[in-house]
Amino acid sequence: VPYFIGRFFEFDFNKNFKGNIVVTEAPLFHMLGMQKISLESEEFNKKFKTFASDEFSAFYVLTPQMMMNLLDLEKANPGAIDT
Repeated sequence: VPYFIGRFFEFDFNKNFKGNIVVTEAPLFHMLGMQKISLESEEFNKKFKTFASDEFSAFYVLTPQMMMNLLDLEKANPGAIDT
């Protein structure tokens, strides 16, 4: 039984963060222990759903430049992206 079909990206940062962050195009019904986060970019919020167990880490990681890079990645590689 397949549980996931598609692409999955994991990014490594030079700094350790508290909690987890999930950015997805796929409709998710719930993310246990995570809250839905709305970011500064309306374009990003329309394209992706963001969930985080620590809101401050999400805002630290998902800078305007990082959101732009993820949007560019999605445009260059059409299809659902889960990170």
